[in-house]
Amino acid sequence: MNVTLVACVSLAGIVGLLAGFQGVYERYRIDSLRAGATTAGFAYLVTRAALPSLLFYAAYVYNMISSDMLVLKALGFGTGAEAVLRSKVYVRTTEKGAAGWRRCYVGLSIC
Repeated sequence: MNVTLVACVSLAGIVGLLAGFQGVYERYRIDSLRAGATTAGFAYLVTRAALPSLLFYAAYVYNMISSDMLVLKALGFGTGAEAVLRSKVYVRTTEKGAAGWRRCYVGLSIC
């Protein structure tokens, strides 16, 4: 494995990690560092870093991406994985009672 590939796999993971921490920060604000240091928070951040790294590495090994502009592709994998993981799809609106309506979404996002 060459140095460029290792750096790009790491870059994809770092982008995923930082984007995952941004989600933790949006949810917990002042306590975000403490939330990230818990077992669940650490597992969340590790999975957010590991997924784009593994996807990038698999795409490179199986020749799904070419070896030119690997840094840009690594950035794309990091941000793309986070975009998919945070996405929600509008399904329907249900009546909540006299108070109004509730929108129902389906997605991988936990925030």
